[in-house]
Amino acid sequence: MTALDQIPSQAAGRPLRASRRGWTLVAAVLATLVVVPVGLVAVSILTPSTDVWALLWRTELPSMLWTTVALMASVVAGTLVLGAGLAWLVGHYRFPGQRWFSWLLVLPLAIPAYVLGFVYLGVLDHPGPVQTALRSGFGDGVWFPEIRSFPMAVAVLTLASYPYVYLLARAALTEQTSATYEAARVLGYGPVKAAVRVVLPMARPSLAAGAALVAMETLTDFATVQYFNVQTVSVAVYQVWNGMYDRAAAAEIASLVLLFAVVVIALERAARGRARFHQRTGRTVEPVTLTGGRAWAASAGCSLVLVVAFAGPVVQLVAWTWQAAADDASQWVDPRYVGYLFNSLLVATLVAGLCAALAVLLA
Repeated sequence: MTALDQIPSQAAGRPLRASRRGWTLVAAVLATLVVVPVGLVAVSILTPSTDVWALLWRTELPSMLWTTVALMASVVAGTLVLGAGLAWLVGHYRFPGQRWFSWLLVLPLAIPAYVLGFVYLGVLDHPGPVQTALRSGFGDGVWFPEIRSFPMAVAVLTLASYPYVYLLARAALTEQTSATYEAARVLGYGPVKAAVRVVLPMARPSLAAGAALVAMETLTDFATVQYFNVQTVSVAVYQVWNGMYDRAAAAEIASLVLLFAVVVIALERAARGRARFHQRTGRTVEPVTLTGGRAWAASAGCSLVLVVAFAGPVVQLVAWTWQAAADDASQWVDPRYVGYLFNSLLVATLVAGLCAALAVLLA
C-alpha cells in the first residue's frame, strides 16, 4: 500500500477521533459537576468547628452513628429477603395473577418513604383510627405497640425500598439458564434449597447492587426517620443546619454521610467482584406451575405486600383527600393543585430523560 492509498483511511479516522474527544470532554464536564459538591463536603472536614463537634460527641452523635449503621443493616436485610424472595416467586412459579404481580410489585417506588411513613403514622398512631377503635372496644388500657419506634421505621423503609432489589434480582434470575438449577435438583436439592444455595448466590452481583442502592436511600433519608423518632446522621445534618444555623458545621457532619457512602460502595464492590454469575447460552429455567393451596398462598403473599406497600396507602390518601374536600368544597377546584401536579409530571419527565441520557453517555 502506497502513501497515497493511506490518505483516505487517515482522513476517515479523524472525525471518529474528534467525536471521541468531544464525548470525552462532555463526560469530563459531567463528572466534574458531580464530583465538585462531594469534594466540597469532603474538604469541609479539614477546618472543623470544634465547639459543635465537641457538643455533638458529648450528646447524641455516638448514638446517631450506631443507629445509622443498625438502620442501614436492618433495611438492607429486609429488602434482600423481601425483594429477592418476590423476584424468585414471580420468576420461577406460575400462580393466579403471576404475570400481573411481576410488574405491579414495582409500584411502591411511586410512593416516597416519607409519604408512606406519614400514612402509617396517621393510621396507627395514638389518635389514629386503629387505636381509637381499639380503645372504643376494649377500653383505654388496651395495649398497642409503639409506632414511633425503630422497628416501624425499618418496616416503612423496607416496604418503600424493596423494589430496588426486586427489579435487579428479577432481571438476574430471568437471565440464568436451567442447567445449574436442574443439576442441583438432580443432586437432591428441593426447590427452596436449590434457590437458596445455588440460584440466588449466582445473582449476587445484582443483589449487591440493589442492596447498595437501598443503603444509600436509607443513609440519606431524614424525613421518614424523624416521623418515627429515629436519630441518624442525616437528621444531625438537618438539625445543625436548621437548629444551629451553622452551615459549615452541617457540611462537616455531612462528611460522615459521605464516609458511610464510601464504605457502602466498597462493600458492594467487594461483594460483586469481577466474576460473572450468569450464563450466556442455554434455555432459562421453566417456571413451575403451583396448584391448590400453594398457588393461592403465593397470590395472597404478593397481594399482601402490594396492599401494605402501595394500594392501602393510596386508598388512605384518597380517603383523606375526599374528606378534606367534603369539609371544604373549594379544595376541589384549587388551581394550585393542578399546578403542583403539572410541575411534578414535568420534573419527573425531564429528570428521567436526563438521567437515562447521562447514564448511557457515562456507561
